[in-house]
Amino acid sequence: MKLLNKNNKRNIFASVKRLMLVFIGLISSVSVHAQEDQVATIKLSFDQNDSMRICKAFVISGDKPVNEVEVHFYVQRMYSLLPIGSAIATDSMGEAITEFPLDLPGDKSGNIVVVAKIEEDDNFGNLESRSEVKWGVMPVEAEEHWDARSLSAARDKAPMILILVSNLIIVSIWGTIIYVIYQVFRIKRESKLVKSKTK
Repeated sequence: MKLLNKNNKRNIFASVKRLMLVFIGLISSVSVHAQEDQVATIKLSFDQNDSMRICKAFVISGDKPVNEVEVHFYVQRMYSLLPIGSAIATDSMGEAITEFPLDLPGDKSGNIVVVAKIEEDDNFGNLESRSEVKWGVMPVEAEEHWDARSLSAARDKAPMILILVSNLIIVSIWGTIIYVIYQVFRIKRESKLVKSKTK
């Protein structure tokens, strides 16, 4: 029994040592991978001619351009990012170029926020750059017909047929009430006349 217990304890200690070695190996590989990640920056620039709008993203690591890195272009919307086309790989100059749509709505001033991202790259991880440009379509304000009559307008601009029908209903209800009250008084008066004649 004692030999079995000692063997079991040795096996447990050996398995714990193996687990610790595996855990230490994982931590060291993660730290080595983190040290391998390089630092890069994305710079956005915009160009426009008569019929085209072009967005350029320059990816630079230190002073050198980074090539063959996929850049994703987005436009900031209220709750999320709207993708513009598919991912574009940078060329030998570290430049990714995409054509920008002409019909995206902007804010009240026509501004939109363009986002360029490098997503889950092996060397650079996740990078993002944002820039604002006045390429948005100005929001069209709904024409308000203040003089037009409609159901959603103010009370004095309600449709005439609605005003006439509602006033007729009100007059008929009050007319009925006044007629009933008049008949009650008339019945009362007639009953007094009948009583006086019978005496």
